[in-house]
Amino acid sequence: MKTLEELLQEYFGCEKPFIGSTDCDNEEECVIAFTEEGLEAYDKLIQLVYDIHALVGSGEANKMVDMIDSITREM
Repeated sequence: MKTLEELLQEYFGCEKPFIGSTDCDNEEECVIAFTEEGLEAYDKLIQLVYDIHALVGSGEANKMVDMIDSITREM
């Protein structure tokens, strides 16, 4: 399974989507935030989810977006 970071890098060409690191020992240094480029890629990902939903007319796009949003809050 790919991480959100890997998806943004691979499918949206975003080299460094986040500021900070999930692999650090000091919690205060582990603040994760989107880079400007990362936020643009994330917005494209969300729009893609809604566009696919409109194209196929099934599924729950809002639920999927909520799940993606929860991943960013857990970082």
